Amino acid sequence: MVSAELGQPEATAVLETEADDWHFAAWRTTSAAVVVAQGEEFSSYGEPSMAAIWVLPHESGDPLPADGAGFYSWLLGED
Repeated sequence: MVSAELGQPEATAVLETEADDWHFAAWRTTSAAVVVAQGEEFSSYGEPSMAAIWVLPHESGDPLPADGAGFYSWLLGED
C-alpha cells in the first residue's frame, strides 16, 4: 500500500534477533521519513504479523540508517 503511493523504498534493513528478524523499509519526503516496520507488541506472539508506520523528521540530505540496528536506534530516538 505504501509503495503504491511513494514508490519503492529508498532503504530497507533487517535487524537480526534471536527469535525473529525485524524488517524495516523507509521512504523520504522533503522534510520527513516514512518508515514501515514490524510492530512492537511484546505482550503477545503477534508482533511478526503486525506493522507500524513511523513518520520522523528527517532532512532530505541526511542519510538514512544503513543497517537494522541503526534503523531501530533511529526509530527510538537514540541517535
